[in-house]
Amino acid sequence: MRNYELSNTEKRLHPNKFDFPEFRLNPLPMAITTISGEIIDTNDAFAGFSSLNPNLHSQPVNLLDLLSVNGNTPKDCLSGVWCKCTFDPISNSKECLYAFNEFETPDGMKLRIYSFIEQGINKFSQCSAHENHNNPQTNTHSESTQRLSEVQKHSGAGSWDIQFENKPIIETRNFFELLLKENPGELTTLEDILHKSVIHQDDIDDYNILLDNVLSNKLTSYTTSYRITDKNGQIRFIQNNARLEYSDDGQLKYWTGIIHDVTSFKKSESLKTSAFQISQLIHSQHSLELLIKAIHQIISELVPAPEMLISLAGENDVNQTYSLKDNKVNTSETPKSVNGLVEYVLNSGEPLLASSAVIELMIDESIITPIDRIPQSWIGIPLKTRESVIGILCLQSFTSETTFSEDEKSILLFVAEQIALATQKIKSEEVLIKAKNTAENSSRLKSSLLANMSHELRTPMTGILGFSEILNEELDDPRLKSMAGTIFKSAGRLMSTLNSIIDLSALEADKNSLILKPVNTRVMMQPLLKVAYSIASDKGLYLRTSIPPDIFVRADEKLLSQLIHHLIDNALKFTVDGGISISVYKVNKKSTEAVIRISDTGIGIAPEHHRMIFEEFRQVSEGFSRTFEGSGLGLSLCSKIARLLNARVWVDSVESKGSDFYVELPLTMEDITESSIFPEDSPAIRTHRLSRGSVPEVLIVEDNEINRRLAALYLREICNTEMAENGYVAIEKIKRRKYDAILMDINLGAGPDGLSIAQQVRSYEINKNTPIIAVTGYTMHGDREKLLSNGCSHYLPKPYDKQTLLKLFSGILYGQK
Repeated sequence: MRNYELSNTEKRLHPNKFDFPEFRLNPLPMAITTISGEIIDTNDAFAGFSSLNPNLHSQPVNLLDLLSVNGNTPKDCLSGVWCKCTFDPISNSKECLYAFNEFETPDGMKLRIYSFIEQGINKFSQCSAHENHNNPQTNTHSESTQRLSEVQKHSGAGSWDIQFENKPIIETRNFFELLLKENPGELTTLEDILHKSVIHQDDIDDYNILLDNVLSNKLTSYTTSYRITDKNGQIRFIQNNARLEYSDDGQLKYWTGIIHDVTSFKKSESLKTSAFQISQLIHSQHSLELLIKAIHQIISELVPAPEMLISLAGENDVNQTYSLKDNKVNTSETPKSVNGLVEYVLNSGEPLLASSAVIELMIDESIITPIDRIPQSWIGIPLKTRESVIGILCLQSFTSETTFSEDEKSILLFVAEQIALATQKIKSEEVLIKAKNTAENSSRLKSSLLANMSHELRTPMTGILGFSEILNEELDDPRLKSMAGTIFKSAGRLMSTLNSIIDLSALEADKNSLILKPVNTRVMMQPLLKVAYSIASDKGLYLRTSIPPDIFVRADEKLLSQLIHHLIDNALKFTVDGGISISVYKVNKKSTEAVIRISDTGIGIAPEHHRMIFEEFRQVSEGFSRTFEGSGLGLSLCSKIARLLNARVWVDSVESKGSDFYVELPLTMEDITESSIFPEDSPAIRTHRLSRGSVPEVLIVEDNEINRRLAALYLREICNTEMAENGYVAIEKIKRRKYDAILMDINLGAGPDGLSIAQQVRSYEINKNTPIIAVTGYTMHGDREKLLSNGCSHYLPKPYDKQTLLKLFSGILYGQK
């Protein structure tokens, strides 16, 4: 009736075909109000009865303002009791009877539902004790009683009146008919009125306690709800409102009441609750198996569900079926080519309720294919989303004890949408989780492969680079010395290519290990420029720099250094005359980005190749026309690193005139102390043994014989060395003898690895504080931190050169920095 926006509570009460059909379609005028009388909703009959304009309720109307008893607002009428009143909607007043019942919504709001009967039974009233209505005396009264019975029958209500005199006088109206009990007529007793024989066994004790409390404490009214089991075996919900009057000496005088069948309303509330519970399963369940168990439990409270299955339409040629019986979920796949009951509903998109006879007919008519076991009763409800039918919810019974009807079908239709939404979401989550796990497994395998590749390549390269370096230093024959130098140079080029390949793959496999922090661009570029100056000088090129000391960018320092290294390396490689200029600057004073620019006077790049050069394994000169060395990975690495750092890299170039490469990075204003761009040269490493004191003893633990010999040759000038070819030998030596340092290879083949040995060493008192230098071909992100946190004191990646090893051990053994 009202046009203003309903509250959430009112929306839940708003009747529909599932909610409260007795209210909307009832011929009896009815209204739902708050306890204070404000009208929330009315049925169609009320509009004609009240003669109110439907638009009148644009503002709240209080029903009690329209009622009066002898000119006064009705206050004495109790719940469930018919009372005489005058209904006065504006000007069209009429005499009538009214009664109300109170009920509570699931969220705890108390409401009333009022029913009205027009003039014609005005001789009957329960409002006043002065009117004796228990012993009909006139035809008018009989007609009124008959009419009232008819009205109550239509409204799903029944009533009784008992007048206690010498012999109780009992009158009922639609009372036994509502309970589906035989009407005893004049033989009706108090026990018949109390109808304990049909009250549900789980509710009878509470009912008895209530009656004892009412009678022993002389209560004048009560309201209660309970279930009954009628003669058809159906469980129904009854609301009972009664009023009692006592004589002056405390004897029961009148007992009158009304019962309502509120089964539809209860089912409506139960359906709403079940739909809400199913919608919440989206948040609480994370697998289809657990979801189906939870759905079965909820549905079992609404309808008999001995066997339930949910079949989901698959993307391939099969449907995935989850069947539940005895709380166990079985999973199976059914080819879509099979045309059974499930496939019939999936294809038609319409619900199906079928008995065994209907199923046999469908088989005879070739509508479905024959099945091994025909159920006695079967319901299939399509699970639909806005896009399509994603599956089917099915209940089946193979015994005559459980048969399904249109009621069960309607209930399942009501909750089907929520089941479809929950199933689709959790199925999607399972697909995503599976894809995520597959991706993570793939990433782990790739990382493991890269780590093994790194180790297996770097270990032999240590020997190749190391011994070619020693030969180049110690050979006197110029021809042999040149050959050794060529081996060293070629191995270095191979190592550079391998590093690029491994770095590229490592970036793809380990994208989430960035350490973003403020980086001083000048400090970061110091070691890069030192190497670049040497190479430029050898090629006769100039190297000019303009790098302010106060520009900080937010980046991963290791990756940014790698990016700039490749750009400088490219500039040096492709420049024959002229030189390279490197600058860092802000675009303007208000800019939030800094730009690193690397310019060269090299061969330049044609405009059509500006994008291609950032692709993997691509160069401007390819195939037989190649004029420059390289794998074509450097700029591809730069592009990938830039994306990871939220940076931008691009090129501006003119063929035959040179190239400008730019890197744009986010600025940060954090102040970090920086060192000089040109640090003083490190003091020369002492390669002679101390003239006084004992000579340091170093244990070399390495399973590769070549690398053991190489390390011993490098260290022979500053210490004594002892070797261990595997983990078992190393442990025995470390237990017996004190060492000044241990050079520990991490991968020692069979037996204990270097990391486990390093951890054991810390438990041996004799070498508890001995420095352990981890030598490893594992150079993936995080390897260094892992080794240093598990017993090792220093980290040395393979391959290493003589200068690096001597510098490290001079610091450890002699305190040189």
